[in-house]
Amino acid sequence: MGLTVTVGLDDAGARLDRLVSATWPAWSRTRWQAAIAAGHVRVNGRPVRRAGYALTAGDVVHAAAPAEPPSLVLLQHEPLDVAIPIRYRDDVLVVVCKPAGVVVHPGAGHPHGTLVQALWPDVAAAGGEPGRAGVVHRLDRDTAGLMMLARSQMARAALSDALTRRTVHRRYWALVDGHLDPPTGRIEAPIGRDPRHRTRMAVTVGGRPAATRYETAARWARHSWVALELETGRTHQVRVHLAAVGHPVVGDPVYGTGPALGQTHQALFAYALSFEHPTRRGRHLTLMEPWPERWEDALAQLGEPEQGAIPPRHTLTPISSI
Repeated sequence: MGLTVTVGLDDAGARLDRLVSATWPAWSRTRWQAAIAAGHVRVNGRPVRRAGYALTAGDVVHAAAPAEPPSLVLLQHEPLDVAIPIRYRDDVLVVVCKPAGVVVHPGAGHPHGTLVQALWPDVAAAGGEPGRAGVVHRLDRDTAGLMMLARSQMARAALSDALTRRTVHRRYWALVDGHLDPPTGRIEAPIGRDPRHRTRMAVTVGGRPAATRYETAARWARHSWVALELETGRTHQVRVHLAAVGHPVVGDPVYGTGPALGQTHQALFAYALSFEHPTRRGRHLTLMEPWPERWEDALAQLGEPEQGAIPPRHTLTPISSI
């Protein structure tokens, strides 16, 4: 199945992703962007892999439909092999500590075994894009830590708006290669799709604005323990920014050198979430999570820091686990 459309004068100069998503609104713009990156959209017979490609009047665009996402009505509860600790839950909101290795929602290559399916039907009433019920922000598959999901449509809209207004504070711990200079600062660099590797992100001219604050907590001869806070929420933002300044996350298989210091997943952890409750005016929630026990292996190899100190690790008891 596909669609073919000839660009008219009114659409001259339009972005390719905007045109196809407007012409075929059954598919989200995000899904069309993925289809464009994969080469499934042709302009005048040639694949165009840039979502922002500017069209000209008379261009003939042919697009194959992206793979159909899982329907909400077909979703069902699928328990995972690992427990999902629940750190907070009420009638409109749930906050979990996502384990490393767990994909957030069904998609290409991951139709089953996701966080959304493990939480189903707890997030069913939140609605949203098919397969992504309740999702308002994501963590990468191999990044662990705190993540909130909505349980009602009102909460989903309010939380999404809060993210847009940057009133949700998300903080991370990371073990990185080398030493950031200066030890405390801000990385501001636009992030977009890597033009050479379409499955990766990169600091690119014309990318979306992105900013990350950081503070070095401890240093060893060749590594650092860093606290980070997102100002924006771009795909792979922390990993891309750290790699761009020459200090990738330890264990990062995409932007770094892969497994290191005994870490099979990247040493990046979302340890704190702070936000206003989406439906209870004046109630502010702050949740904090101890860094992963598996990082003990890395610390044992590194020994005592030469400068600074590692934050103490306290054991928390989950309210419940799925």
